[in-house]
Amino acid sequence: FLLALPAVVHAQVNLAAGKPVTANSFFAGYPAANAVDPDTSGTAWNAGNFGPSWIEVDLGAEYLIGSFVGKAAAAPTGEISHSITGRRNIGTTLSLGSWSGTVGMDQLVPIPCSTALPVRYIRITSASSASWIAWWDVRLYEGSAPVRATTDTWGRIKSLFTGR
Repeated sequence: FLLALPAVVHAQVNLAAGKPVTANSFFAGYPAANAVDPDTSGTAWNAGNFGPSWIEVDLGAEYLIGSFVGKAAAAPTGEISHSITGRRNIGTTLSLGSWSGTVGMDQLVPIPCSTALPVRYIRITSASSASWIAWWDVRLYEGSAPVRATTDTWGRIKSLFTGR
């Protein structure tokens, strides 16, 4: 008799929400903490430059990161590339994922992440672009993002975590 066990389901919790965050730069009034606050369209982190720039979230503990979803605050629309790295408590840095393409205001940028080791610090590095580097929101999940990450579903993603 063989008992089928259910697949492991990761809680679809935004690990970045409200966590300590740093960045290599910010424009006055647009600090890094804005990218992890509950307001996904009224506050943003803005690097105050065209890049390269980075923002880093301290998750407080080590997790196996499965996906990143960012909501860009970029205008004008332009080509950009993003890379995601993770750092362990012991200092080892791992590449988690990357993405290149055209990004504009309010566009969601989903990046699948993969690593065999858990990480605590997640850094999103953005290369030069047509606009200043800026994120309304950055989200990190142990598994895949909770719903298909498109602009249409961002409200649904937000409601899963804020109840609104």
